[in-house]
Amino acid sequence: MMLAQMHELGIEIRRSIERVTGERLDRIDMLTKVLDLTPEQQGKVREILRRGSEAIRNAQDRRAARREMMQSLAAELSPEQREKLREFMGADRRRGGRSDRPNRPGRRGGPPTPTDNPDD
Repeated sequence: MMLAQMHELGIEIRRSIERVTGERLDRIDMLTKVLDLTPEQQGKVREILRRGSEAIRNAQDRRAARREMMQSLAAELSPEQREKLREFMGADRRRGGRSDRPNRPGRRGGPPTPTDNPDD
């Protein structure tokens, strides 16, 4: 019985990883289209987002890590692309962030916590 439960858990973990990875790839694809990234920019943006996501996960100050990631991203974009990125990010916030996430306190789409800053 224990082996069957472990197998089911493994399947569930794999599905979860595939879902999260797929969501990230969808988001990168959307950014590629919205910003009209060149092939060179696509590679750089993917790497910035990968490193930035890892830094945010491991950071004590997630806001600072996110800000640094966004600055690195903006440095790779033309002025027109930076404006499109601002519009894209603003539209995402107006939609309440990623609607595929469950409502959790302190997360986009969830009830705000007293320390939430709507500008982050």
